Amino acid sequence: MSDVYAVEENLQLSNGITFFRNEWIIKVPQGSEKAKEIADNEGFSFEGELENHPKVFLLRHPTQQDNQKQENKVLTNSLKNYYPEVLFAHQLTTTMIRQENYNLMNGGLLPGRMVSYTYDGTVPLNGYIPEVFQSKVIDKFFCPASNDPNAVTLYKNIANDPLFKYQWYMHDCRKPGSTEPYDHMNVVRVWTEYGIQGEGVIVQVLDAGFKMNHPDLIDNISYEYSYDFYFDRPIPESVEPDENHGSSVAGVIGMVKDNEICGVGVSPKVTLGAVRVMRDAQPMPDKIISDSFFFKSDEVHIKNCSWSQADEEGKDVSHSGPLFEDALKTITTKGRRGKGVVVLHTAGNKKPFSMCGLNSFANSIYTITVAAIGYNGEVADYSERCAAVMISAYSSGDSESTVRVATVDSVQKCTLTFGGTSAACPMVSGAVALAIQINPNLTPRDVMHLLVLTAEYAPLRRSRMIRDVIRNKAGFIYSPDVGFGVLDVFNLVKKAKTFVRVPPLSTCVEDVITYWDRPARFSHGSGIRITADVKSCNGVPTEINYVEQVQIKISFTYNKRGDVQVKLKSPSGSEIHLLEPRPNDYGQELLEWTFNSLHAWGEKPDGSWIVTVYDSTGKKYYAGDVMRLQLIIHGTKMKPAHYDSLRSYYGWSSEKGSFPSKLLDMLEAANALEPIERRLLGASV
Repeated sequence: MSDVYAVEENLQLSNGITFFRNEWIIKVPQGSEKAKEIADNEGFSFEGELENHPKVFLLRHPTQQDNQKQENKVLTNSLKNYYPEVLFAHQLTTTMIRQENYNLMNGGLLPGRMVSYTYDGTVPLNGYIPEVFQSKVIDKFFCPASNDPNAVTLYKNIANDPLFKYQWYMHDCRKPGSTEPYDHMNVVRVWTEYGIQGEGVIVQVLDAGFKMNHPDLIDNISYEYSYDFYFDRPIPESVEPDENHGSSVAGVIGMVKDNEICGVGVSPKVTLGAVRVMRDAQPMPDKIISDSFFFKSDEVHIKNCSWSQADEEGKDVSHSGPLFEDALKTITTKGRRGKGVVVLHTAGNKKPFSMCGLNSFANSIYTITVAAIGYNGEVADYSERCAAVMISAYSSGDSESTVRVATVDSVQKCTLTFGGTSAACPMVSGAVALAIQINPNLTPRDVMHLLVLTAEYAPLRRSRMIRDVIRNKAGFIYSPDVGFGVLDVFNLVKKAKTFVRVPPLSTCVEDVITYWDRPARFSHGSGIRITADVKSCNGVPTEINYVEQVQIKISFTYNKRGDVQVKLKSPSGSEIHLLEPRPNDYGQELLEWTFNSLHAWGEKPDGSWIVTVYDSTGKKYYAGDVMRLQLIIHGTKMKPAHYDSLRSYYGWSSEKGSFPSKLLDMLEAANALEPIERRLLGASV
């Protein structure tokens, strides 16, 4: 399977999140003989060609110490600068990884956030809940968000699983015939009206250890699609008794329905693959991540990643490794026999210390990044925000919330305390599995378009924490807190059934500032606006008329990196934060970092894109330079078929006042919405 790595487990998080190995990779089209000759000349041992990476060769240096904080640029430059045959050379890295779960016992991952409950939330398989937990933690089983103390779920008898009644995110507590917005993920209707539960769809959970024989998972877990890349063995069974995170994630996706054990997964008949890529807060080499992504990628439909780089306090910035980046691009564009594998990733749990725009896994154009909201429609206080967030899903509402997610725990237990973006991400993975079951031809980009098309803002009507809500000129509502809205599974599946595949993707690139240009100077209180006049997206083979994702590649220096802010404004006037303040980040440079933004989805690309770089929080003498700025636009030449109809949102009603006044006020002020665009829609939902 994978090369055996001697993974050091005593590396400390305080030393940073990225470590450089004593291994390099080079790409040499001429083949292994030439690569070996170069290795011999530079004093490297030649380890051979990498599986899944054609003409890419692994080298190891005998005197370079492994897992160092600093890159050895001298050796890297000796490989790539003196040999024209070498297309690229990279020193391999190890990244520290954290699972993105909040556990009720320890109050979550962030310091100083403890809860007073001592009960750990685990329950036996039959679902018996201790009386103290019933009375103090969950006093309204089905309908915690309802203002009606007598509210009754419409789905009480849908499943006989004992924890189903605690899965509030699956229950509709409105009165029959109500046109009020709903506060659930709208999945039960998929099971009852379409009769599908994920059959034939394969979802791999890339995580830590698993309880492979848990009775609520065992019928759905496939050993064929499972492997332990961390320890290089066939079965990724947990090595520690409390190592349950992978199983809990898998349970959200695919707990078996109607077996009188624990709860119900979003796709109760899905095929699950358990793939260990990590141990919590331990180093994860680039090649292990790459190998796990390539594993069975011609057959697997979805890969779920409920983890993040382990920069808990927002001090560091870490690029993902080149092998992972190549693997991610390859499987999402060529995997699943050409259709592409759908990859979902958590936004992360480190707000307010960090943002997911500085997480290279969540910030990729090839991943669907998922944020979290709570039972009351409030943005989770831990869920990282950034312009790469595509969608949000239900989870624990904040770090102290006791209304959380039900799933499996250890072999003979279930839990009611799973949470964080770790729980939100598999909600969406399970929903995507249902969409792919009803339309097996969906590509990852099709799925992205469907999520944009069907996510809703009505569940956020009570939110007091949501910020920077815009409605762009293509008609899509967006916020870096929740993306295009909250997951609506039924409408996702309904639209997926007849969805017409989106046109081919085009990419155009504008170099705005290069290293050959004079750097652009900025300082505290005196920011800079850099304009990129885009015309090259028209009349060329890579012509773009409808934007999907926009990337900004930037390099800058500054006295304190954590004080720098970056905004991007589209030619149509839609503006978003790409970089926000990080109080604990005292770095002094950000080099070759690529930010991704979804806020201009559907807009026209031509015109002036404005990048603003500034500091409003630092010290007066702080100053720095932007040395490089590149604008990369991804989109389509042809109009996607579903753009022929206006994107409508459930519950826009200025007459009845049924939709959130705060959100409506934001949108009216920012976009001057016409009354016709705020009419009540989807009353039958």
